[in-house]
Amino acid sequence: MKAKSAVNPTFATGHPFSRWLERQCMTTRMALTAVLIAMAWHPAIAGDPPLLLPAMRHCDLTLQGPDRMVFMPGVPLAVSPPDQRRGLSRLKPGGQPLRMLFVWNKPVPQAVWMHDTPAPLDAAFLDANGRIFQVISMSPNTDAHHYPKVWPSAMLEDDAGDLIHHGIGEGWVLVRHRCYGGGQPEHTAGPLE
Repeated sequence: MKAKSAVNPTFATGHPFSRWLERQCMTTRMALTAVLIAMAWHPAIAGDPPLLLPAMRHCDLTLQGPDRMVFMPGVPLAVSPPDQRRGLSRLKPGGQPLRMLFVWNKPVPQAVWMHDTPAPLDAAFLDANGRIFQVISMSPNTDAHHYPKVWPSAMLEDDAGDLIHHGIGEGWVLVRHRCYGGGQPEHTAGPLE
């Protein structure tokens, strides 16, 4: 029995168009591979060793205000103590917004700081119902501790001024989130479920 060739018969003809098409497919595959590799690394990483954010879970957040909703896609989720300690430190401001959602199992006293964080950030503190009860601004590269007025269940850090730019402030509610990645199944739920 004769084995069939694995070569695509369209390209085996030797026709000039077939060879051109084969080169175009190869170029497209190489470009797509390069894009996928580039997407695996956060574009704003600084220092050695690089911080691989795609290993973390990410969440698409929907926030509801008095008159509209704001959607924030692909926000890294910090749940483990090491991820929460590292936060956004060592990341340079770049093309993507610097933002991260920190979630605690129960409301706990939290202090946040900006050690090795070269960009100014705002922090929105959320209660167990996902309601923002306080927003603070933090200066870059400082070790000053910032304490919320009430123990938070979660905190959303974002580029300085970005929350204000979108009109997000006290009273807004995280009404929905969809989390994915980090080697865990996708999860969609209400505020902080």
